[in-house]
Amino acid sequence: MSLVENTLRAHLPVLKTTSNGWLTLNCPMCVQNGQARPDTKHRGGIRFDNGKVAYQCFNCHMITGWHPGSRLGFKLTKLMRAFGIDEGDIQRLKIQLWDQVVEDL
Repeated sequence: MSLVENTLRAHLPVLKTTSNGWLTLNCPMCVQNGQARPDTKHRGGIRFDNGKVAYQCFNCHMITGWHPGSRLGFKLTKLMRAFGIDEGDIQRLKIQLWDQVVEDL
């Protein structure tokens, strides 16, 4: 498991798993992305696959992800904050990911 996956799994609510491996949840970003009310129909989905992370909401159409060797993007950082991940934890994760990239060079 990657550092990003470990961090996200530790802060995700109880999820349902679909037959194709997606974990469904109420998207915490719908109102921030212009929807009139919060998602209550589990339209958000997150998938972990070989260290990669993919997130998609079928309500507000937010799409983001991460793969090993890359940095945390703006959208994934916003999603992490919406899941309640502490800003200090996000910054530490960014530093750890940067250290991994530098070690690989």
